[in-house]
Amino acid sequence: MAGRYGIDAALGIKGKHGLLENMASRRAFLDDPEHRIRVVYTPFHASWLNPVESQFSILARRALKRAAFRSLADLRQCLLGFIVYVNAVLAKPFRWRYVGKPLHV
Repeated sequence: MAGRYGIDAALGIKGKHGLLENMASRRAFLDDPEHRIRVVYTPFHASWLNPVESQFSILARRALKRAAFRSLADLRQCLLGFIVYVNAVLAKPFRWRYVGKPLHV
């Protein structure tokens, strides 16, 4: 499977050898800037940091839940119509309410 994505290195076996040997070797491989796909790590408890996740949740609950589509064209029409609806009716600026300590990098 890795060869399909242009990865020629032997991945190895988790806990034994190769790229999958330990967390450090996996992290070094995933952080390589030469790869076409970049992995970004976010905390498990911070899904709210990813606004796309919120949008997919709204889409799933309001447009796709209990929906049936006869074709990809119908699904596409539903999705595009929902995007137009969200932009016209639901979209509003996000008001950040964090009042805790400033974050220092």
